Amino acid sequence: MLAIGCADSEDEYDDIESRTAEIVDNLLAAGFSDDDIEIRESEIIEDLELVEGEPQVFVDGDTHVTLEASRELAAGGEGDGFRLWRTPGTVNNNTTICLAKATSAAAGFASYVLTANMQAGVDQAKDNYAALTAAGSFGLTFKTGNASISATGSLSHAIPGCTSTIWIYQVSGGAGGSAGFPSGGAPYNQVKLNSGLTGLTLDAHEHVATHEIGHAIGLRHSDWKTRSSCGQNTNEGQSGAVLIPGTVDQTTNSLMASCFAANTNGEFKGQDAQALNTLY
Repeated sequence: MLAIGCADSEDEYDDIESRTAEIVDNLLAAGFSDDDIEIRESEIIEDLELVEGEPQVFVDGDTHVTLEASRELAAGGEGDGFRLWRTPGTVNNNTTICLAKATSAAAGFASYVLTANMQAGVDQAKDNYAALTAAGSFGLTFKTGNASISATGSLSHAIPGCTSTIWIYQVSGGAGGSAGFPSGGAPYNQVKLNSGLTGLTLDAHEHVATHEIGHAIGLRHSDWKTRSSCGQNTNEGQSGAVLIPGTVDQTTNSLMASCFAANTNGEFKGQDAQALNTLY
């Protein structure tokens, strides 16, 4: 979740209310219902600094939508049934994405530091994607490394060769995480892992990190039409969901299903790998 980096489009508005109103209008135009759209205050990274939360628009329970991403969602999609889906916006191919794990912080920011299992889960999530790259058919490269937060809330890392960075840190919340959709050819640049993951297995940490990174590079929930993996029957927005060619009917047989079981193994399922190889 979180909004950083979309400075050009976000700065079109002088006030947050007007920006938020357009995002909501774009999501409604994309087929999301009022019930699917949530406005909440959340920590945010701006110009590589953690700042106090401001109203942010979320959909699907775990996905922050920036103004630019909302415009891409409103521009259209397709689809019917349960397959693997992407957002209209994707990441430029041949991109090296660095996963910067918050492993140290100055006093006042210690709560954002990832637990040992969160750090290990991110490393294993990287391995999931790196295995696709190693196979030679996936055009994105992932690296992991440590990030620090200074006494002023500034984030930094020294991972070499990054085209883009996804900053990963801990926030208070239930057993899950959040991210956002890509825009302008770049991945969404933040993943939050919730404190409620504590007590779950390392595989569950791996699952959540891999899932949220999936959103950041453009994957939507595989069961967006019903959220059946959560025991629900609600549509997350028909437009802005683009079918990834070659995927067969699926509901919950995907790591990108809306909800996960505590006994997950944290690995790609069904045609997840095929979908990612097709997309990139």
